[in-house]
Amino acid sequence: LYIPLVYKNTPVGLIKLGRKLSRKPFYEKEKSIGKILADHCAFAVRNLEKIQKLEKVTLIDPETRVYTETFFRDFFEKESSKSLRFRRPLSVIYIHIDNYSYLLSNLKETIVHDRVSFILQTMTKTLRDSDLIARIRTNRFCILLPETDYLGALITIKRLRKAIRD
Repeated sequence: LYIPLVYKNTPVGLIKLGRKLSRKPFYEKEKSIGKILADHCAFAVRNLEKIQKLEKVTLIDPETRVYTETFFRDFFEKESSKSLRFRRPLSVIYIHIDNYSYLLSNLKETIVHDRVSFILQTMTKTLRDSDLIARIRTNRFCILLPETDYLGALITIKRLRKAIRD
């Protein structure tokens, strides 16, 4: 028996109920119980989707499309605990954009934001999946490099500079 998950006339999923042990067909009462269950599941699925969208909005800076300071602090706390517990290296790169307010006052704001976003996206593509870049302030960013020692961080900085130059 298949029962659609529908929330406000929009399908969000499907529930499959297996055969009964007695192999008899489902009765109307059982079908109506399944429908009630499906309605509750549809509501739960829709709420989960809303929560996930809300988390993404609060975790990602809308202007630069990198993580927010709040997420960075939480992630850093977890990674530093792991680093200490397992005696593994952890590096942080701090990036400060000089003359940011000067650029904003002398150029179009959208041009400055577009260039900063482009640079950050280039950096994100250059970094490993385990690395994290976040906006800390308007013109300040941090990159967290788990399992990376001092020499590895220097190599990463060189790779980032080369990627931005190119």
